[in-house]
Amino acid sequence: MLSTSGHDAAAHVDLLPVVRTGPLPRFGLWTLTYAVAALVGRATVLEPGGLSLVWPAAGVAFLWLLTQPTPSWRRACLVVMAVVLAAVLVATGASTEQVVVLVVANVVQTVVAVVLLARWCGGAVLGVGGDASVHDLGLLVRGSLAVAIATLLGAAIGSGGLALLGADLRAASLVDWWGRNLTGVFLLGVVGHLVWEALSERARGRTTWRESVLGTLGVGELVVLLVASVGLYVLAFGQPDMPLAFAVVPLGVWCASRFPTLTAVAHTSFFGAALIRLTLAGRGPFGSLDTPETEVLMTQGFLMVLLLTVLAVATGRDERTRLIDELRTTQTTLAERAELLDAMTEAMTEGVVVTDDAGRIVRTNSAARDLLGSDPEGVADPASAYAVRRMDGSPLARDDLPSRRALREGVVAPHDLQVESAAGVPRVLSVTAAALTGGVSPAPRAGAVVVYRDVTEDRRRSTRLADFAAVVAHDLRTPLHVTHGWIQLAAANRSGDDGPGAKALARANASCELMESLIDDLLAQAVAEDGAIHVVPLVLDGPDGLVARLATELLAPGEQGQVVVEGTLPEVLADPDMVRQLLLNLVTNALKYVAPGTVPRVVLTGRRDGERVRVDVTDNGVGIPEGEHEHVFERFHRAHTRTPGLEGVGGTGLGLTICRTIAERHGGTLWCEPAGGTASGGAAGGTVFHLDLPAAAPRSG
Repeated sequence: MLSTSGHDAAAHVDLLPVVRTGPLPRFGLWTLTYAVAALVGRATVLEPGGLSLVWPAAGVAFLWLLTQPTPSWRRACLVVMAVVLAAVLVATGASTEQVVVLVVANVVQTVVAVVLLARWCGGAVLGVGGDASVHDLGLLVRGSLAVAIATLLGAAIGSGGLALLGADLRAASLVDWWGRNLTGVFLLGVVGHLVWEALSERARGRTTWRESVLGTLGVGELVVLLVASVGLYVLAFGQPDMPLAFAVVPLGVWCASRFPTLTAVAHTSFFGAALIRLTLAGRGPFGSLDTPETEVLMTQGFLMVLLLTVLAVATGRDERTRLIDELRTTQTTLAERAELLDAMTEAMTEGVVVTDDAGRIVRTNSAARDLLGSDPEGVADPASAYAVRRMDGSPLARDDLPSRRALREGVVAPHDLQVESAAGVPRVLSVTAAALTGGVSPAPRAGAVVVYRDVTEDRRRSTRLADFAAVVAHDLRTPLHVTHGWIQLAAANRSGDDGPGAKALARANASCELMESLIDDLLAQAVAEDGAIHVVPLVLDGPDGLVARLATELLAPGEQGQVVVEGTLPEVLADPDMVRQLLLNLVTNALKYVAPGTVPRVVLTGRRDGERVRVDVTDNGVGIPEGEHEHVFERFHRAHTRTPGLEGVGGTGLGLTICRTIAERHGGTLWCEPAGGTASGGAAGGTVFHLDLPAAAPRSG
């Protein structure tokens, strides 16, 4: 039952560490302390066979059981506790019946208090799996409730048992019994528990005795507090019939709000014990009541109110101190992270600019200041600080600046802009932007972060490379076209001939066609990888949309096949030529790779998801073999070289590579999976390609 305390015997720090030779001497010291506390309590018995007016042994018993490290030691503790209490009671004149009732009531009370504390505060408090004492209001409430219930149960057992034996209920009333045991646990138990915590913290090297007693204060204030306490307690309780008990309350609040909890509780407990002694001597506002039992009960009630007030103030102060410490730690961590982030951004070769919700620059890194020609504080109005143009040379409107677009669209895909700073230096910058929400979503967009990369030289090299490729392609096409023409002429002159010569001409003709396709695809791949991107709002569906134009180009009148749009394709923000190349490759493949006798059907669907558009291209073709759905995007990879019925379908293996490159250049991606026949009305096979592109801003009106 008592194994719930969660102690680690090896790490146990005893509350009474004076004797360091082993657990037996410490256990003996606890036994002696409990016997002395019981004798002190029995010394307040007013008449032979009567009951004690105070009972400090309740607090000692609670701590004794709580500090035992293992179940076997706890069982030994309860046995010895019962024997010692019985011996003290017999020695001080208690009857056999009283001894039995008092021993049972005290043992049950102690066990229930520890068990409830383990259940309600386990893992947080010393003695029940934790490593601290009471330092927050939640633990104070739960711990106080556990002690109150346990002492109330002990009072019910004790007073009820004595009543059955014919004792005078006035002297053994439930309230009187409960009050003296509850006060005993709080006055000694709480102080002892806080001392135990201080010993544990000191043993771990976390704190010193000075810090445990004074905190960050000096000895001077403690001396002033003690002098004032002696004076006020003598004034309030040293004289008979002086109703000045309220005068000592500010002392407890002062101590609890300034000094550590241990000092505050020890201060109240020490002067509380003196208060009880003065009351028993007939002094103070409670020393002249009807009976000694009433006097002590009222005194203990006053002490409980004062002690709980002190504990509430002290634990509130501890919570506030802990929260302030956590706040300081958090601020230090955030400052370190901010410093690290500043160092990282300053080391970046890309320019980073942060703007507010009005488009004003509020932060830049060194690369951005070099690129834009601004000073360390940035510039208040970026539109007037430098000229921004599209790649075709047309000026960029203020509302089309990347930071402004990010506030509307959330994310702006990478694209090229021409920027000329106030110094007159023209540059080509690859720009991307994203809205900032302050870490809260959904939330109003409080600004934007814009990342610039100087690609002036890259674009010049790309332009030279593209020009070179175009020249090479033209120079290769010219002799290739001539060769191809002569081969076709020779093949036409041998029409009907199926001899070796005719077959050789057919193979040569096919090779020329493949070479022409390869040159076109290599040029398209080079443009897709390094060509400048000019993004504009692009309409995909509708009679004048890109899909309709592609269908007209690919399907001649009377040719079987369908290219349809189901629903509505949202408008995207993309380079028209590149997206046309992407969709052209996807639809061409879909129309080409179908089983013999199957009418090809391609279905395009789309939906908007925040600032992105998802376009699905689904076909009813032969499908992609299992395990090839990612490999088809590799250069020169062809998945249908051995598919029956498709042996004659040609290709360079670059089409899907070009498609994915274009998607990634727009900040998106392209992937595929089996379609499950969605385009063919339920027939098996088919593939669906998923395309992700940035969405265009909704059109007003």
